[in-house]
Amino acid sequence: MNEWSENAPDMITERNEILKSYDAFALYRRDYTYGGAHAEIEYAPEDGIGGAVLVLSQPVKSGKGGVWCVERVKYIRDGWTDTRLVFPAGDGIDMTAEAYYQKLQSESGTRKDLQTPMGAALAYARHVGWIPENGGEANLRLISQS
Repeated sequence: MNEWSENAPDMITERNEILKSYDAFALYRRDYTYGGAHAEIEYAPEDGIGGAVLVLSQPVKSGKGGVWCVERVKYIRDGWTDTRLVFPAGDGIDMTAEAYYQKLQSESGTRKDLQTPMGAALAYARHVGWIPENGGEANLRLISQS
């Protein structure tokens, strides 16, 4: 019975052409969650313990005027990386990521902090409590932007 249950998903998709196998890790293997422009910003805590790389993108509009968001965080410890995906629902936002970022884009005039990768990274780092509300910019360093 155990052997059958392990093979059941493959047997079902083989017999039903319209079904496709689900890969729970496919999104993690991609370099980015969203299309558009991307940037990476390193976060280095003052105590020197831990650290992370914030991967940012412009999910709605690329270039000037597009809002930036943190789409994933790569925690780097002792030679290994643990990638965490960041979605608005994780902050209690009751709408899809697409709808949320569309809303932010439409409010971009009031969210000047999200107009640059550094501003969005700083807003995220403050939101999660890595750095205080005033200051903390020295803990962030732009690694790349494309």
